[in-house]
Amino acid sequence: MGGNQAFFMNLEALGWDDHWKAIAQPFCLSDGQVGRVVTEDKHAYTLVTSTGAVVGKLTRSFIRHHPKVEDHPKVGDWVIYTPLDKEAKGIIQHILPRRSQIFRKLVGRESARQILATNVEVAFITQGLDQPLNERRLERFLVMAHEGNVDPVVILNKSDVCSDVQGVLAQTRRITGDTPVLVVSALRRTDPGMRALKARLVPGRTHVFIGTSGVGKSSLINRLYGEEIQSTLEVREQDGRGRHATTARELFVLPCGSLVVDTPGMRELHLWEAPTGLDDAFPDIIGLGTGCRFRNCRHDQETGCAIKEAVARGALAQDRYQGFLKLQAELTQLERQRKYSRPATSRRPFSQSSHERKPASHFNRNLADDEPFL
Repeated sequence: MGGNQAFFMNLEALGWDDHWKAIAQPFCLSDGQVGRVVTEDKHAYTLVTSTGAVVGKLTRSFIRHHPKVEDHPKVGDWVIYTPLDKEAKGIIQHILPRRSQIFRKLVGRESARQILATNVEVAFITQGLDQPLNERRLERFLVMAHEGNVDPVVILNKSDVCSDVQGVLAQTRRITGDTPVLVVSALRRTDPGMRALKARLVPGRTHVFIGTSGVGKSSLINRLYGEEIQSTLEVREQDGRGRHATTARELFVLPCGSLVVDTPGMRELHLWEAPTGLDDAFPDIIGLGTGCRFRNCRHDQETGCAIKEAVARGALAQDRYQGFLKLQAELTQLERQRKYSRPATSRRPFSQSSHERKPASHFNRNLADDEPFL
């Protein structure tokens, strides 16, 4: 974890406040202690606690009672753990209810959710100005942030290589509405956009950087930190695609006292559920929809649709309307899949190859419920 070692001794600097104290009180009456997850690796987690860094483990009982991987600790979670004697290790007993979370549909699975980060206040949706703006992808990121109860801020990075910054900025603002948009260059030594970004970092608040590979998320974090704490890779010239410099999610403490989470780049972004997030990301369309003839109008084939009329007279862009319909249809289909899919408890809680499952099965038969799952 990045940041000054002093932050290991001060939970308040990691976002601990009266809200969390009230929730945690019933769990801390015995030997339970509090920690925040800063990295995760299958069933091992790095926790920051009031006494230092601790490796947190899950028990067989915890995994059995929480078969869904989304219910296991994630970066940003506050957990209650029991310390192991004379070791910098502990057994995670409880995860405190999450205030917010950034999540998406897991790639390659019909109906499973992947949580990227939890208990974050701000999502920095990062776009690279070295490539054409993908409006539909930006809309998806906005829906993701709103649905997770996270305030979005759009960052247009790499302004030093863009010949029409103002044009792309205007294009972006047509999509984002009232969402703040910052134009920055992580590579310029003096950049007004970076100063504006730093001004948004509040000590004790958690921010997450999300975006596709190669947009410069790690470079921005390095710049904010003041030195290279995250590796970076060049973008491929032939197709403009980035390579995954960040391979795992991790929470850092910046010298200013703010917390940031770096996430691997997402080449595929499938929404999980977003009935309210869709409304928040398309306020112009939702506003027009109040004028539809039918209250249950789907804004597609129905007569008397105020949104279709706005498109016809040029008040609403055709591509934005089509993007809205596509996301609406995707979420409807996903809801059907979840409704008719088999219960999650019938699936394996985590993936293992065949040669890994046999030893684990033999090991589990001799493992007490309160022992850590190694």
